[in-house]
Amino acid sequence: MAWDYLFILLLPITIGGIATLAFASVGESIGLVDYPDHRKQHKQPTMTTGGLSIFVTLLTSSMLLMPKNPEIWVYFTCSSMLIILGLIDDREDIPAAHRLIAQTVIALFMCVHGGIFIQQLGYLFNHSPLLLGHWGYLFTIIAVIAAINAFNMIDGIDGLLGSTALIIFSALAILFGLAGDTVNLKFSLLIAISIIPYLWANLQIRPVWIRKIFMGDTGSMLIGFTVVWLLIQGSQGEQRSFSVVTALWIICFPLMDMARVMLVRKLRKQSVMEADRSHLHHLLGENLLGQPSTLFIINTFSLSAAVVGILMELMNVPDSINLVLFVASFCFYTYSVQKLLLIQPLPTKN
Repeated sequence: MAWDYLFILLLPITIGGIATLAFASVGESIGLVDYPDHRKQHKQPTMTTGGLSIFVTLLTSSMLLMPKNPEIWVYFTCSSMLIILGLIDDREDIPAAHRLIAQTVIALFMCVHGGIFIQQLGYLFNHSPLLLGHWGYLFTIIAVIAAINAFNMIDGIDGLLGSTALIIFSALAILFGLAGDTVNLKFSLLIAISIIPYLWANLQIRPVWIRKIFMGDTGSMLIGFTVVWLLIQGSQGEQRSFSVVTALWIICFPLMDMARVMLVRKLRKQSVMEADRSHLHHLLGENLLGQPSTLFIINTFSLSAAVVGILMELMNVPDSINLVLFVASFCFYTYSVQKLLLIQPLPTKN
């Protein structure tokens, strides 16, 4: 057993380092380059090969270390389709409506073909779980699309998407480990460790052995889908590892920031999909603290929320009370960020 976890630690680091270097070297030749423009902060053309290298690392490591059950094949079928969609989008910039349709089809495939969907929302109102029935398909499709967009929205400063994902997958590994679910524990660890070589290159951590790379839409789609996949694995079924409300704490930052931004846009009678720079990382990073401090503050927030979620699960806090606390936290978060907007004018759209 100890050898299994040693391989889980070493194999994705090794494969990830090779894949990160290899794809960064050929990124320009295959069109995976993000060029600077008026909407972006970086000054030099940057390879968007991070998501592809993470996927190849996860796929290779899983084929070598994970049991070959039907569910893992469903996951890699769906994630492969998302990777293809993301690669095309990183090259050609697919219209949002077309991306939405493709993501819906992929999520529906997971629900219908794999039988993997959100069936219940926990014990929110009484001693019986709130069952969704066939509405669970719709709920799952919305969750997949929301997660993909939430993680795409936080991909605005170096290291934020990768470090947030690392915290989330590590927290999920802890929850699966506490519940004795070794299969999903190993998978969570594999995806978490597969992100580390990307983060090393993205943040240019010394010694710098590779040029800077970005995650790209390929990466945000992969991360968002994988998070939902593992949350469904952990929160559904008779042998669930944690509650649905605990899952909300684990993905607290991307979920809250997306919900806050869309709510504010709606109140301002703007399109909820209209791009602006009102995300927390924009407000903190561009004019107040700078990117390193912003990354530290948001990661501390994400880590704290994950710890709260794990403690709530360990203490068996009723779902209804847990949900009330989460909603109260969201209200406080929204209030605090809006206060920040009063101090800090909204950055110019780009």
